[in-house]
Parts: sequence; C-alpha cells; structure tokens
Amino acid sequence: MSVDEILNGLRGVRKNGNGWTALCPAHEDHDPSLSISERDGKLLLYCHAGCSFEQIAQATGLNMNRNGEGTCPAISEPRRETTAKSEPKKLVSRNPECEYDYTDEQGILLFKIVRTTLSYDDGSTSKQFLAKRPSPTADNGSSWIHNIDGVRLVPYRLHEFLRAPLVYIVEGEKDVDTLRTIGLTATCNPFGAGKWRKEFSPFLAGKTAVILPDNDEPGRKHAGTVAASLHGLAKEVIIIDLPEVPDKGDVTDFIRQGGTADDLIGLLERADSWQPGAGSEETASKGKFHFTPLSQLLTEAEEDTSFLWDQTLPMGGLSICSAKPKVGKSTLARNLAVAVALGHSFLGRGTTRGKVLYLCLEEKRAEIRKHFEKMGVETDDILVHTGTTPDDALIELAHAIAQFEPVLVIIDPLSRVLRVRDFNDYGTMARGFEPLIDLARKTNCHILALHHDSKMDRSGGDALLGSTAIFGAVDCHIQLRKRDKGRTIATIQRYGEDLPETVIALDKATGHITEQGDLQSFTLRNAGKEIAIAIRLGEILTEKQIKERVEGYSQGVISKALREMVERGELTRTGEGKKNSPFLYSKPGTDS
Repeated sequence: MSVDEILNGLRGVRKNGNGWTALCPAHEDHDPSLSISERDGKLLLYCHAGCSFEQIAQATGLNMNRNGEGTCPAISEPRRETTAKSEPKKLVSRNPECEYDYTDEQGILLFKIVRTTLSYDDGSTSKQFLAKRPSPTADNGSSWIHNIDGVRLVPYRLHEFLRAPLVYIVEGEKDVDTLRTIGLTATCNPFGAGKWRKEFSPFLAGKTAVILPDNDEPGRKHAGTVAASLHGLAKEVIIIDLPEVPDKGDVTDFIRQGGTADDLIGLLERADSWQPGAGSEETASKGKFHFTPLSQLLTEAEEDTSFLWDQTLPMGGLSICSAKPKVGKSTLARNLAVAVALGHSFLGRGTTRGKVLYLCLEEKRAEIRKHFEKMGVETDDILVHTGTTPDDALIELAHAIAQFEPVLVIIDPLSRVLRVRDFNDYGTMARGFEPLIDLARKTNCHILALHHDSKMDRSGGDALLGSTAIFGAVDCHIQLRKRDKGRTIATIQRYGEDLPETVIALDKATGHITEQGDLQSFTLRNAGKEIAIAIRLGEILTEKQIKERVEGYSQGVISKALREMVERGELTRTGEGKKNSPFLYSKPGTDS
C-alpha cells in the first residue's frame, strides 16, 4: 500500500515536518496523536498516546512488521515502529468494557485505563487497553484527554494497599478486582506484563509481597522482574505458581475454578521466600558467579553515569558529608537543597533540577525555617521533615520517595535513620548500609547522609567516625574542615572528579555559601593582602623582615606569595638572593 492509500484511510491528516499527523484509529483520539513518516522506503506509524504497533495494525487493517524500538514519551513503554505490507481485515467496532481508576495516596484520580474489545470483519476480536486523564478544565470528570502525558504513574489501587502488611501482585486490573471480592489486598502495574517500573517498588517497602504470575512465559518473566525490583525493599517476596490453571490462565481463572482465599493463603504458607538467582534478565547477575571472557568484556559499551551535582553526586547514588560538630554540615546541605530545587549551579558545578526531601532530625524547626527564610527561598520542591524519626524509618522513607519522586534525599544526621548498635563494627555497618544503597539504586534518587568526623585530626575516609565500612559504602565522601581562615570542602569520588580542597564562605546576612577558590590559591591570595599591608610605601624590606611582620602563614607560603606578587607587578624586587645581596622588596615607585 502506498503512503497516499494509508493517509486516505485516516482521519484528521495534517502535514507535519517530514511526515504527517492524524487521529489514531486505535483509540478515541480527539487530538491527533498518530505520527506517520517514511524511512528507507518503509512507512512508519507511532501513537503518542501509547497504542501498541499491533493495535494500530489491527485498527488500520494492515499487516505490520516490527522495525526497531524506542521509547514512548507518554508512558515510557517500548515504542515499536510499524511497516505496512497488506490488508487482511478491517476494524468493524470498538466496544469499551471496563474502566479502571488509578489514584494517588489520598485516593485522588490520576488517570484511567480503559479495556476495549475490537471486532473485525472476519469475526475475530482482540482486547485493547488505553489510557486517559481528566481534563483540567472540565468539571466532575466530564471531559477527558486521551493520553497520559506528564501524569504520574502509580500502581493500581494505591491508596487501598499502601498500609496493608501483605499485598498480592498480579498482572492486570481484572485480577486485582477479583482478589478484592474475596477479601484480599492486591495491586498491579498499568499496561500489563513487562511494564513494571522501578518507582513502583518503594510502595511495597516493608511489606510481604506475594506475586501471582499468569501461566505463560511472559507472566513468569514479569514475576521475576517484579521480584528482583522488590528484593531488598519488601519485607519478603514470594512467587506462587497457581495450580491447575489453563495455559495463559490467571488468578481469576483459579477463583472461577473454585479456588478460595483460604486456598491462596494455604499456598502462601507452604511457599518459600524468593531469592535472587537465575530465572530472569534482572536477576541473572545475582545469587551466583557469572564469568565473562575478557575479550568480550573489552567490547562492552562504557556505562554513562548521570549526575545530580555535576561530577560529584551520581543519580541513584549514596554519599556522606562529614565534619566535626558546628563546622556547617547542615548549612551546606540546605544550600545544596536550594541549588537542586532551583536548578542552580553549586560551588561552580551544575545541578539537575528536581524535588528534595530534607529529613532534619536534630535541629529545631524554627532554626530551619529561619535559615531558608534568610536565603529568600520559597518553593514547593523542597519538602522538610523535622522532629522525631519514625520507627520504620527506611520503610517510611521508601514510601515518601515513591510519593514525591525526589532527585535528592538529605538525611541529617545518618545516626537517626541508620540505627545500629556499633558504628565501629565493620560487618554491622556494611549490612546497615545495604537498604540505603538498594533504595538509592532502585529509585534513581541520590541519598546524602550527614555524619560526624572522629575526634582525631584525620583527612579523607579515615576522618569518618566509626568503621571504614562507611567510606567503602558510599559513592562520594564530602568532607568539611575548619581552617584558621575559614571553612573548606573537598570530595573523594568513586565516580566523577574529586573536588580539590576549596574554601567556602557563608554570607551571614543571606545564609548562602559561596566558593572562594581552592585552598592553596585562597591562602596565597590572602597572604598577599597581608604582605601588601605590611610593606608601607617607601619602605624597602628583606624577605626576612616581611616574614617577621606577617603572622599566621608559613614561611613557604610567604615566599611563594612574594614571587607571585612580583610576577604580577604588585611588588618590585632587587638583589640577587644571596647572603651578601639578599632580595629586597618594595612597592612600585619606591626609590631604591
């Protein structure tokens, strides 16, 4: 079929750049969401509302071949482009059957999934699942937008299962509602098997998650993916293969065949906990050794690391900021929070804009409010918790990350959340950090924890109070130090670039921190200022006499500062620098 023949069979066709847009025939499209283009002599069709290539093919009466994959911006599910070949059947009718409401934590509607039956002229039927969201300009849900662009995706019946200790996870909304009829709490992800998103997992933190896969290969693979995503967050993960269900059958079939809630509970009691191991792509790297020939390893593409704070804090990473008491950890953290929330650079390095969760568990609420007020910042993208720490702090933190989707979480201080008996015990600390690391990796959120330095005057990872396991667990160690002339910051990176020891200054009037340059340059610059004051106009002094007048700096620093001042023309130097002809320094214009 030619392009013209395809376009003639569509509605609302408009020319758009190198292709066309049209109303998608696979759903009730009111704003053209179907893109049509040609590439290498092949016709490519793509629905921005999320219709799959099979659905477009069936609705247009075309036989489609898959031709590459990409990402659908609306729902982040696999994008499949399609190539037209022939015309075997035509769509006769489209009959919506069920609508499933997806709500937030408070039960407020976010979007709907609509299950529709498509009927064709050859008597065959197929199922279609489409998404729609309420129009912000309509009253009482009387108008709908048939896409979910910009909508937050959540698991089904979120507000019902959020506080349940045990949750069944199934493949579709129909199965969730079936389990509800027999008194069991259940959920699923939108769009079926293979569409589980890592941001869904924190909603199940601390719960017993029981996965009931459909009786087919996609269902079993989906179950393994979900289990791997929940491992380390859920209290326990269990996969139950339902007995005596037909091929491609599900828990609804199990119940229709006479299964009961007691039968499911009995299966649960006899089942073993799921553990990482072979069985899915996501779990293949866990549970046992997997060796790769070096020749193959060297051909693998290099992984890209994205950063929240450029070259410093990686997305999905864990970092620690340490200092002795009253050096400014919390002040630094709040400045970083503001930079991220506003998308501003911080200490000369760019940031990725996003929401910040700030757990301030020691300071008074009034002091925190006063600091942010002084900084002149008023934004909904910084969410602050003050006061006591919940008993299940990590579980509650996982829930909060799932709800607010922050890019940065600040824990101030670490000891209030990571409740371990002995910070000096290596094994205890290594195990204690595992849930934090898993939470950061699985949510792609960076977690920054504030911690104390030891009383000993040490630098780098040795400065941290407690076991060396702390330094070994983090992707970045930020250390603040108090120097004679102010405060400095330095980092040690697993990824990115170390930040050299840099002087920072706090503007007490605004509460903002600014960088003053690396410590060596800053010290030499300040020493030069002291030297300029020490040498009065008209004086000619030896280096020894200058060192006697300038206090607070080593002789080496003063010598280097003098050389730089001469190079910049700020001082004039005579003499040979020998015993009987020492260097003599004076300000320009002084008679020798």
